[in-house]
Amino acid sequence: MILFALILFANSFAYCMNDSIVNYYSNGKIESVIRFNGEIRDGEALFFYPNGNIKRELTYVNGIISGTVKEYSESGMLKELYVIVDGKRDGPTSYFDENGVYLEDRFFVKGKLQRVLEERSQPPLPPSEKKDITGTETPKSPPPPKPVKDKKQKTESDNFGLPKEQPRSSLDDDPAFYFDVEIMPEPTIGWIAFFDKLVYPEGAQKRGISGTVKLRAFVNRYGDVEKTEVISGLPYGCTEAAEILVYYTKFKPGILRGKKVNVQMEISLNFPPD
Repeated sequence: MILFALILFANSFAYCMNDSIVNYYSNGKIESVIRFNGEIRDGEALFFYPNGNIKRELTYVNGIISGTVKEYSESGMLKELYVIVDGKRDGPTSYFDENGVYLEDRFFVKGKLQRVLEERSQPPLPPSEKKDITGTETPKSPPPPKPVKDKKQKTESDNFGLPKEQPRSSLDDDPAFYFDVEIMPEPTIGWIAFFDKLVYPEGAQKRGISGTVKLRAFVNRYGDVEKTEVISGLPYGCTEAAEILVYYTKFKPGILRGKKVNVQMEISLNFPPD
């Protein structure tokens, strides 16, 4: 009877299925689902609040948290999104309000807060002062020169009745993001150095994850990446690593008819890096 009682007690709090340990609250709700490799936490893990809503999503690699971590409020709304590298936060941490609406990013390097980034949902104020991934400060673009009036400019009577020439449309303040331009954007450090900076997440390395992450990058006329969109991704932090690299890289802007313009372009990043 004692042995039977112990078995019932143990089963009321945890059971093992498919190399996963499921723990329960006293109210019968699941507290956590953690994958193990032997006696070591290894793989995806889910944590829940007593009300049943998800609390945290993360991945263990050899017992250490690694890769993307998602934190949720007790109501079940996403409140934080960040990446763990070598046991520390690294890269942007995105914060959300109680309704799950994006608020801001704060950038961490090896667990230390570096700065608060502008809200991605709003376009950056030109000229951008965002630092690129090489750590150099983006110089401010000089203001456009004021037009100088020519004292010898012809008057209307000198046009012999011909209609005035209409001003041509300017690309200087065009908000559109072009697909096809004469000169496409490229990293200021060059494509070879750009791809060399791609981080291959530890969790993906261990599992032999390989393939290509395709992103759409929106590069403004100042060479800053305003946002990225995932076309196709890979698990275990590969997609996030690709987005971090692209977002924090400074680009030479695209050129159309001799003017710097906004461009949207596709970038493919291979894992493992070449």
